[in-house]
Amino acid sequence: MCVCWQGDGDAFIEIAEQINAAWTSDVKSTELNADLLRQFAYQATGNICPMQAVIGGIAAQEVMKVRDTRDT
Repeated sequence: MCVCWQGDGDAFIEIAEQINAAWTSDVKSTELNADLLRQFAYQATGNICPMQAVIGGIAAQEVMKVRDTRDT
């Protein structure tokens, strides 16, 4: 069961069609697979928690280094 909003998939398909229409004929696709584009839009949730954890850890480590060198 997909907990997705149908509007996300439809908007993504519309954007893909606009981009495809703007391309020249040598790279333009003759037919876009709407089901594939819709599934891609549903999976692209933008979960960046692991990246935030890494950046936060590096920033905290740098703060500790600055703090330790300042006290000596």
